[in-house]
Amino acid sequence: MRPCTLPTGSKSSGVPAARHGFQPRDLRDFAALTRGRSMTAAHLLRSTASDPQPARARGIKDRSLFDAMPNGFALHEMIWDAAGRALDYRFLYVNPAFERMTGLRAEAVLGKTAREVWPQLGQTWIESCGRVASTGDPTHGRRHSATLGRDFEVIAYRTQQGQFACLFTDVTESTKLAAVLAEDQRRFQEVLDNVPDLVWSKDLDSRFISANEAFGLACGRKNEEIIGKSDLDLWPQDLAEHYRADDLEVITQGKRKQVVEALVESDGRR
Repeated sequence: MRPCTLPTGSKSSGVPAARHGFQPRDLRDFAALTRGRSMTAAHLLRSTASDPQPARARGIKDRSLFDAMPNGFALHEMIWDAAGRALDYRFLYVNPAFERMTGLRAEAVLGKTAREVWPQLGQTWIESCGRVASTGDPTHGRRHSATLGRDFEVIAYRTQQGQFACLFTDVTESTKLAAVLAEDQRRFQEVLDNVPDLVWSKDLDSRFISANEAFGLACGRKNEEIIGKSDLDLWPQDLAEHYRADDLEVITQGKRKQVVEALVESDGRR
């Protein structure tokens, strides 16, 4: 016997991730824009002894986009060994957001290599950047900086042969929030699993977003085999359609409904 069906307040179980600046779907348009300017940018943004960032004065037409963006941005030149292996990369340009996020001033990094700036930088990241610079295939992911104690979402893409740019956003606070939410979800699941009655919740498409152990035992499935599934995936069609009708009534009316429903046990008995 299934207990009453209650309306739920959201369409999905997860908390939608906030957009932090550029996302992978933005990369194609942004890379096309910067690639079209790469020759000018690479020429103007190289450091010199007299002016570590000379484009600040004479390259403002190319620099304005990068200087104004809230995302950190850095242009690099790859350094290879005689065998063509990625050894390091050199800073050619960093924007003001890079300085704010890292605490490093442009004059302290321009012309230097990444390992001069961050001696503990891992070879895995260097090799990943080397693949971007050599193949032109962009990469996207999250990286934790032990030196800065921050988490960053990073997009790296090639601007021209042997050079690449990194566009990054500080996601430290959202990473911490995600960890807190994950721990809350774990504790909530522990409470559900200690309830002897069948407990579950669904989104507005009647797909399961949570279920307790008692419910899993009733349908003979583990929790991870239930989440994201519909009644049609778990029960015979006649019962599934009946459950869906009850769900729709609760959704449309927004009121609690107590019903007595047939249930197929894990051994096939109703």
